[in-house]
Amino acid sequence: MDFRAFPARAWARALNDALYHPHAQFSLQDSIAADDPLLVETLCTRLLPARGVRAEPDEVLVTVGSQQGLDLLSRALLGRGSVVAVEDPGYLDARHIFARSGAELRPLPVNASGLQPPATLAGVDLLHVTPSHHHPTNVTLSIGRRRELLALARESGTAIVEDDYDSEFRYQGRPTPALKGLDETGQVVYLGTFSKFLAPGLRLGYLVASRELVRELRDIRRYSVRHPSGHTQRALALFIRSGEYHRAVRRYRARLLRKWEAACTAVNTHLPWRSSPPPGGVSLWMTGPPTLDGRRLAQLAQRRGVLIEPGDLYFLGDDPPRNHFRIGLAAPQLAAIDPGIAILGELVEAATGHG
Repeated sequence: MDFRAFPARAWARALNDALYHPHAQFSLQDSIAADDPLLVETLCTRLLPARGVRAEPDEVLVTVGSQQGLDLLSRALLGRGSVVAVEDPGYLDARHIFARSGAELRPLPVNASGLQPPATLAGVDLLHVTPSHHHPTNVTLSIGRRRELLALARESGTAIVEDDYDSEFRYQGRPTPALKGLDETGQVVYLGTFSKFLAPGLRLGYLVASRELVRELRDIRRYSVRHPSGHTQRALALFIRSGEYHRAVRRYRARLLRKWEAACTAVNTHLPWRSSPPPGGVSLWMTGPPTLDGRRLAQLAQRRGVLIEPGDLYFLGDDPPRNHFRIGLAAPQLAAIDPGIAILGELVEAATGHG
């Protein structure tokens, strides 16, 4: 993340206000298993409607980041012998959490329109999907495929976990409605997080599901962490209600847009292939020629002070493709993007086995 973009003064005011009347009783008490009612109401009335999601307070659970939401769902819904369909390439932490439950992971391919729906989801207990910006390629799941997945889930009884981890960061066009907003059967569990925008260290997220499932997840959470920090919950509610959250999102989105534009220009200037990155997310997913070794490129770049992420680790299987890598946009200063990608361009030949 870009720590310079964090709204420190506004957040400090919210933290301070949360310690005084009438908020202190919610910030400082032991809530046992309950969430801050002001934060839950704020989610239901001020954030979720923008994603097309309607929810009542008893359908919302506050989590210690989206990873806790995935862990709670894994404990409630999965076990040895369960089958989980995942995007391939896909989100590593989700894959690890599901595997630890003893579930079998079933990869589903992704292309420019997002996850490719299978012929059937029969026998699949849970499907994990990142439709707003696929992790790690950033492509958006088309509206037609969203409806197709919902129809397949209705037929098979499969639960869908919609991980909407960075929907705020779209740079062109209007956001596609959340899967949860199109769901008529209650089979979609919606996961959101504040970690991507505010700061990973805050560890606050939330999920939206049927009230029966939320009740079960709340009981599981109680005996692991009891509840997320009451002080942080109340401060976040005040921060959103003051308007500071949405102002900060707009400023941060504009900042990321400039970085995204600079990175898109740089990769098409310095790398020996053309790229058309999707207009969203906080990284660029690069696909080079089949002879490119992304791991070798990452090693060479690190020696020159440029950090990228090899892409093969996002794939399931014993022989993943090596010609992908990921360029992060959020942390680098704008002025460092073009010189950094120019260095990658100098190193590509050496990473293809021809240099």
